[in-house]
Amino acid sequence: MGEDKGVMLRIENVAHSYHVGESMQEVLKGLSFDVPESSFVIIFGPSGSGKSTLLNILSGLLKPMEGKLMFRGTDLYSLNPEQVAGFRAKTLGRVYQTSYWVKSLKVVENVSLPLYFSGWSKRSAQEQAIKYLKQIGMDKYAHKYPTQLSGGEQQRVSMARGLVADPDFIVADEPTGNLDTMSSDMVMSTLQGCKAEFNKTIILVTHDLRYLPMGDIVYELQDGRLVNGGASVTQSPDKRNVAKRFSSLAQEKSAKQGAGQEK
Repeated sequence: MGEDKGVMLRIENVAHSYHVGESMQEVLKGLSFDVPESSFVIIFGPSGSGKSTLLNILSGLLKPMEGKLMFRGTDLYSLNPEQVAGFRAKTLGRVYQTSYWVKSLKVVENVSLPLYFSGWSKRSAQEQAIKYLKQIGMDKYAHKYPTQLSGGEQQRVSMARGLVADPDFIVADEPTGNLDTMSSDMVMSTLQGCKAEFNKTIILVTHDLRYLPMGDIVYELQDGRLVNGGASVTQSPDKRNVAKRFSSLAQEKSAKQGAGQEK
């Protein structure tokens, strides 16, 4: 694949394996797909499908054994370690399923941490943190400790931390995995706001089928491969087919859960 205008990330024939005992286990098997600028991309699939490995590659944390990750035309893993670290610090924001707070620090200090590590002064970093906390409606919690907040509130604060360095794109790894339905909906609404209000590119990994219609592009990952040759579930000329696909996936999941309860 060549460079295309409007493509932020291009994954080219990416494959990766891990040593399991004396053998090698393939986790990703020749993935190729694009992440356009200012898009909301969802990657979904069951546990063990390779989602976490793919996210680590997209985040500059894991060099694939085969293939390339192109960021605006540059092969990321051809850069030296310092340059890749700079990519992670300045270009990427991450939101995790677990927020990994420094519990002795208040919310505003936790949100400021990425800026401290980039050389910002304490005052400037905290002003920037307050700015983004205010943007997502969480500034009233700035001087509380994260553990004083609900799970949903903590995840929204985590998004402020992901935004504070003004990255080009945000990777959200199962951000609703530990939340109730109401909190999950608020977190997803905040993610949508990051795209709409801040013009950020969002890459969301989830197994929650309810949120798939929110994606501009939806890739389905199974056994280390993209279903349908990497075509987005949403790239259908007939939107009714998309709805049917989501309904079918939900029914399959429900049937599997029911079978498991019967055992």
